[in-house]
Amino acid sequence: MVGKRKLGGLAVAVAAFAGVGISSAGAADAGPDFRTVAAGARHACAITDTGELYCWGDDGRGQLGNGSDLGDTRPRRVDLPGRVWMAALGADFACAMAGG
Repeated sequence: MVGKRKLGGLAVAVAAFAGVGISSAGAADAGPDFRTVAAGARHACAITDTGELYCWGDDGRGQLGNGSDLGDTRPRRVDLPGRVWMAALGADFACAMAGG
């Protein structure tokens, strides 16, 4: 991806492809800059420029990593140790590589 994106073009396109609803209320004024976005069957995750992971969408199997099974239309930060440098999503899971 070239350039920085707020919760905009790329994130919304990936979310739409995955069938994930996404709330962009206030996105132009606030929120992290995402450098990469990945999509699962009904959820998506994005990595920020600073290595933080944000996920949203369906959470029926805990794939958002927030300790709940409730979905969310707004990207929420996942508490992980170290900087996240890669995320891979499948039908009902999310896996992130972090360290350092």
